[in-house]
Amino acid sequence: FFSSRRRHTRYIGDWSSDVCSSDLMDEYVSAVDDADTAANDATKAGVKTTPSTSTQSTPKPADHDTFRVATFNTRFDVSASATISDIRRIDDADIIGLQETPNDRHASAIKEKFVSCASCQFSAYMPRGSAAISEYIILWRKTMFKKLDEGSMVAAPGNWSWVKEMRINWVKLESRVTGRTVFLVDAHLPAHVEVSGRYRAGEADRIRAYGIYMDTITNFMQKHSGRNSAVFTVGDFNVDFRYDPHVREPNFPYARMKKIGARSNFQALGETVLGTHTNVSSDGCTENKRSRGARIIDYVFATDTPGLSFQRQHIVESTCSDHNAVSVLMRWNK
Repeated sequence: FFSSRRRHTRYIGDWSSDVCSSDLMDEYVSAVDDADTAANDATKAGVKTTPSTSTQSTPKPADHDTFRVATFNTRFDVSASATISDIRRIDDADIIGLQETPNDRHASAIKEKFVSCASCQFSAYMPRGSAAISEYIILWRKTMFKKLDEGSMVAAPGNWSWVKEMRINWVKLESRVTGRTVFLVDAHLPAHVEVSGRYRAGEADRIRAYGIYMDTITNFMQKHSGRNSAVFTVGDFNVDFRYDPHVREPNFPYARMKKIGARSNFQALGETVLGTHTNVSSDGCTENKRSRGARIIDYVFATDTPGLSFQRQHIVESTCSDHNAVSVLMRWNK
């Protein structure tokens, strides 16, 4: 199921410090955005805010589809070459949502190595504009999916004290196997909102922004899911799954996703020993990281679509980021 070239990985595994690269990322986003408004950036990048309502093509005669969905917070200050090396370790996935990729150098390297070359297997949505728009890159395997639509939208409107803009990017794909529709929403929610599953004291503004961001995600998922349309939301949610299902704070992922019938890979397949948010040494690219028992904050969520099921999950350790990657095998029966 998974490539044998990977090292130090487990099928059902896990990945933690409470200090996240999201904090540095917020500063970076604010600095880059000083010159332009969010609206102007979206216009310059040529991004859309809502999906088109184009008619879905007739499904092909296949009774099921299997594909892998992965998410990875690459950490924006890791070198481009290290980021490429990390992504190669999840390139057997068929749809990949990346976070913290606002740097044009990183985007160019990802395009060159995974999208533009003669042997490249992926297409991509990688809009350039504000750092908030550029943070996300979505890749999908060309032989398995074709793009129907793409876009970016503000996830939590407002001029927040720590960042000027928060967005989600999305793609609408059609399976070449069944003709059914798959949406991928790429998200990165506010950090510093949670301690052991509870709201962090003194962070009311961030927690309010978090709730608005979750409104945007859940509204999108509800609007676009259906019998022949599945919606995945992936990314860095900055809330620990080890506590969230037990504490159930109203604005956090477990409670909000449960309201719309969506669930995560960890709910479906179980909590993993390895966490997804790790301690990082000075150079980042070492194996001296504490993954066992670490926080689980990176998720693959899916709508409650008929016939869609989680099959297997894989935590990819020893990346150069302060996050491990998550890859999930899905099956979609007719």
